[in-house]
Amino acid sequence: MMTSSNTPSSQAMAASATPLHGSPFPGTPPDLKRLGEVLAIGSFPAPSWTPHELGAILRHQLATPLEVEVAGMEPWQASKLRMVCDADQLLIKSLGDVLNHTHPPVALLVLLKDFAKRLMEHPDGVLPREVAGVIYWTTIAAAQCKCGQRISRLAERQLLEGFAWALAQPWIEPAISDLLRQAASHLQPGVQTP
Repeated sequence: MMTSSNTPSSQAMAASATPLHGSPFPGTPPDLKRLGEVLAIGSFPAPSWTPHELGAILRHQLATPLEVEVAGMEPWQASKLRMVCDADQLLIKSLGDVLNHTHPPVALLVLLKDFAKRLMEHPDGVLPREVAGVIYWTTIAAAQCKCGQRISRLAERQLLEGFAWALAQPWIEPAISDLLRQAASHLQPGVQTP
């Protein structure tokens, strides 16, 4: 079972990625593993966040205007995000608005999912990996539940594991919990997307 200090393995995100938390030196004693991690990334370990802090960061992220989020995206992603919002004449102002929208544009959910994934995989990400992970899994759930679209090629078992991990975080918002539960209820383990 995963805890709030561990995000789902990268196998659940992509077969070729490395684990989010784990030593590049399997079988090494824990102290040496941690030292290896520090030396491998050239910096000190990421801070440990309390559940209260993670909840506050998630709430802040959900309320942050998309225009602010655009600043952290690759230029092509920012341009596409603006284009999608303009094309659909959306009144969406924040990530929370996207996730609470009755039928958000799938292209916008894909952009936000990819952005969150990039933040999870970056060792010096601007968001705690746990918060980025919750956003990642929630955008996938929103696309599935609100748009009837799969925006991930992960097997249903991997999606269920990711949704379960996000649901296990005690600091997530009730609306996110509801969305993740709804998405999980529609999945059958072992099914791979075409």
